[in-house]
Amino acid sequence: MPEQRKKLENEIRRRKDELQGIVKPKEKYHNINLKLNVPSGKLSDIVRIVNYIKSNFNQVNIKVEISAQDGEMTLSEYEDKIKEAINQAGVSIEGEDVE
Repeated sequence: MPEQRKKLENEIRRRKDELQGIVKPKEKYHNINLKLNVPSGKLSDIVRIVNYIKSNFNQVNIKVEISAQDGEMTLSEYEDKIKEAINQAGVSIEGEDVE
C-alpha cells in the first residue's frame, strides 16, 4: 500500500506543478505527414495506424501508390479486375502509368 500511495502523491505533485506552469505540458504534433514503403503483407498494420490517427485528427487524407514490376497482366485483366475494383471502391485515380 505505501508504494501505491507514493505513486499517487508523485502524480498529484506533477499535476500541481503542471497546472502552476512549473512543468511544461507534453508537446503535441498538430500535423502529421508520412510517406511509407509498406511490405505487401503489412497493409493491415497501416490500416490500424490510420485508424488511430483518425481518432486524434479531424482531417486525415490517405494516398496510395502501387508499383508492380517483373510480371505481366492482360489489358482485360487490368480493366476488369483492377480498374473495376478501384471504381467500385469509390476511389479516384490521380495518376496512372501502365506499359
